[in-house]
Amino acid sequence: MRIALAPGGESMLRVGRVLLADARVSAVGVPDSALGTHPRVTAIEDPASFDAVIAHDLGSAVTTVAWKSGVPIVLATELESPSESVADGANLEGLARCLAQQALATVDGFSASVGWTTPGRKLMTGPSLAFPAPLGILKVVDDRDVAVAPIDGDLAGAVVSASGRLGTATFGLVESRDFLEAIILAATAICVASGHGTSLENMSEHVIAEVRRAGLVIASKVA
Repeated sequence: MRIALAPGGESMLRVGRVLLADARVSAVGVPDSALGTHPRVTAIEDPASFDAVIAHDLGSAVTTVAWKSGVPIVLATELESPSESVADGANLEGLARCLAQQALATVDGFSASVGWTTPGRKLMTGPSLAFPAPLGILKVVDDRDVAVAPIDGDLAGAVVSASGRLGTATFGLVESRDFLEAIILAATAICVASGHGTSLENMSEHVIAEVRRAGLVIASKVA
């Protein structure tokens, strides 16, 4: 598969390095020479020749050509108006919701709670949620079954719990925020380029398999 990177600085270079570690990716298209002279790195002469394009937004020349050519685009941000040609929300929240689906399926579930971190000043008051170490217990903004924990520093994490006919299932992860952002974008792009669609909700099993394949450790407990 061939995957192109729209301009995006160092964060996009991290995505490129994740893609280059996967032998199934035959070419990584870049707008400049920042990824060096790797034999699978190529200039983006025609975005329409790629199977997917990863971008921070839809404002570049690369995404414009991809959009007009029907090449699917992968974004970390969410679009106000979803499009079948864009896999948006490829971020930690999106991965956490994918894990919630897997947890529900594991226990034939009827309810699930989801929590993830977001960059920001740590809360001092409010409800708490236990994340995997070394994050530990964090104060969260709690909205029914969704909890968001602002934290500063380099780490990010998510925790999901589901109850069902077969018991309970819990999934959790903690990793460098930069690594997580890169690996989720790369994994989603591989899923899209493989023909699994553009909706994280509909390809959650594939997304989880790909982030694990790329080296993300997801702890799990089923009881």
